[in-house]
Amino acid sequence: MAIPATVPNTAAGYIEYLSDTITLADKLWTHYGWAVSKAYATAFTKHQNILSKVKVTQQQRRAEDEALLSFALSLLTVGTAGGIAGALARTFAKKLDRSKVVEDVAKDVMKWSQQQAAGPLVKSVSAALSPDMDARSNRRRFL
Repeated sequence: MAIPATVPNTAAGYIEYLSDTITLADKLWTHYGWAVSKAYATAFTKHQNILSKVKVTQQQRRAEDEALLSFALSLLTVGTAGGIAGALARTFAKKLDRSKVVEDVAKDVMKWSQQQAAGPLVKSVSAALSPDMDARSNRRRFL
């Protein structure tokens, strides 16, 4: 880099020119640093917003899937096991030769026990279908 002709040919002139050049370079690099920092901060904020939206969407889909599976298992439980439970309850009530109350209590006990068993099954099936789980941990869960 050549020294311009406008700079006085003295030591003080050269030092002043050198000082001004260094100050200008420092200001330009500082401006560049702030601009890059702002760009990274903006990108980071956008990235965080997108990830939080994705997380909310995943939670909503997981809840929808769990509700759908719960509904399907309820239909399956009520449709197949409900008839079996009713037949068993009537059989037990007839064998005991008791009143209609015993039959209703037996039905309620059978329904309650089926509902209690369906809850963990819905959660385990929902967890198995979750995109957060890898195939290896799904296998371990069911083995």
